[in-house]
Amino acid sequence: MSKFSLQNIFMKKFIFTFIIIYIIIISIMTLIINYFFDYKILPSMENEIMYSLNVYINQLENTLYSNDEKYYIISKAILNHLTELNSTNIENNIKKFESIKNDYITPDITNINYYIINNDGIIIQTDYTNDLNMDLKSKYPEMMNSILKLETNKYNIQKTNFFIDFNKTRFYSFLRISEDFIFEIGIEISDSFIENFLNQFSIDNKEKSYVKKINIFNKYYKSYIDDNYATIEDKNSFFNIKDSDNFFILRKNNNINSIYRAFKLNKENSFDYDYNFLIKLDMDFNEISKYKSYLCLLFIIISIIVLFIMYTIQTKNLKMLIKPLKLLHENIIHKEKIIKAPKVKIKEIDDIIYSYNDLIDKLKKDMNLVMELNKKLSYNIRQKEIAEIKLLKLASKDDLTNTYNRRKCFEFIKDHIKLSNQKDTMFSLIFIDLDKLKSVNDNYGHSEGDKYLLNVSKAIKYSLGKDDILCRFGGDEFIIIINSSDFYYIDKTLDLIKENASKIKLKNNLKYDLEFSFGISIYKPNEGLNARDLIDLADERMYINKKSKKLDL
Repeated sequence: MSKFSLQNIFMKKFIFTFIIIYIIIISIMTLIINYFFDYKILPSMENEIMYSLNVYINQLENTLYSNDEKYYIISKAILNHLTELNSTNIENNIKKFESIKNDYITPDITNINYYIINNDGIIIQTDYTNDLNMDLKSKYPEMMNSILKLETNKYNIQKTNFFIDFNKTRFYSFLRISEDFIFEIGIEISDSFIENFLNQFSIDNKEKSYVKKINIFNKYYKSYIDDNYATIEDKNSFFNIKDSDNFFILRKNNNINSIYRAFKLNKENSFDYDYNFLIKLDMDFNEISKYKSYLCLLFIIISIIVLFIMYTIQTKNLKMLIKPLKLLHENIIHKEKIIKAPKVKIKEIDDIIYSYNDLIDKLKKDMNLVMELNKKLSYNIRQKEIAEIKLLKLASKDDLTNTYNRRKCFEFIKDHIKLSNQKDTMFSLIFIDLDKLKSVNDNYGHSEGDKYLLNVSKAIKYSLGKDDILCRFGGDEFIIIINSSDFYYIDKTLDLIKENASKIKLKNNLKYDLEFSFGISIYKPNEGLNARDLIDLADERMYINKKSKKLDL
């Protein structure tokens, strides 16, 4: 009976087994590569773009919110001028508007227009001729029903309105000047922020070769970039977006996708009519998909090279393999308990490979899950930070005078005390109490009392240096924090307040004087006084000042 060489037996089994394993691995790796490209890599790229779109849309909304705050102040200031005019004559209001509107033109405001609207919601007079005789009640029924209910000398200020139909960005406010007419102010704003949004998105994603084009449409599918309307495909995609999901992905084929993102700007705005928007982002993965074929081919070539190298060196290494087998055999037969020796087969290696691949699959799934959770967590943290900043701003300002409130006043004084102790410097507090607020409220009403407070706060603001701080401490009390203990500067500041108060009285034809009493306290470093002590000291001196006026009378 002929004997076979162990080397020949092993090499035959090795080659046969390796070829089978090689074919299986090549097939599996091809499937895995295709799977990861089609269901992991490409969706991951889509998710990255969708996340980026959300970030940019949030930035766009934040830009609009900041615009709302800025143009709200301008509109309110113009309306206050017209309210102070207190004239039911249309021409008087127009003249007043024309005389002050240029004072509020800024680099990003291209024009400020006026409109006269009757009780039917028709524009009967305007310096913007394209809108003459427009029926606002029919076009914006929800908004105009609210506006037409305004009482005389009451106003309504809208939010920023972006009309993609004719690429105009405007800010509207309304004032009832008589029982028959409403005075509307339209601030025309540069609409570059939409263009900047699209350009910036394209610039920031230019390294992503698969991102080809981004466009934005309104609810009528009017394009911001192209003059033509969107395609039927775009319209159908818009309606495929469910209320619970802002995204819809249209797969034209395996490698060319379009992502649609529907959103609204300034959701609370009465102009919801024009605030349905659709962003379309085209992506072409053909170029990237080529690498999938290259990767498969590369893997096959590398596998063939590895097979050849292993076959070449296997013969030399066979003796090294036999020695461990002998040692294993000796180890088995010298055990107290006899056990079967393991067979030398490729199956075990195959099991390890399959176990390893399964482990890798699970690990990658877990890693992708962690990445998604991190993205969501980062987004949620950012939203929380934005909300906290807004709440902090609201918590630190007085609603009526837009000056710092009582809580913020204490924070400023504590910070000044700490800084004064560190740098060995002094600062001053001026406690101001209005003398005639109760009399104005009793004789002219609380609305006039609010104007009294606003006018005095304006007089104080116009008189302060850039480092001085004004706070409304409560009711008719204000506190000024001055980074100086120089009495000449303090006297000059008080004189300026009185002078500006007189000017405001004359300018607004007020029937009463804007008078106040004041008290001053000065903080010296490390003297042991706290914020409450400084306020109480200035308050006491204010009452002495108020009492001396009464004695003079």
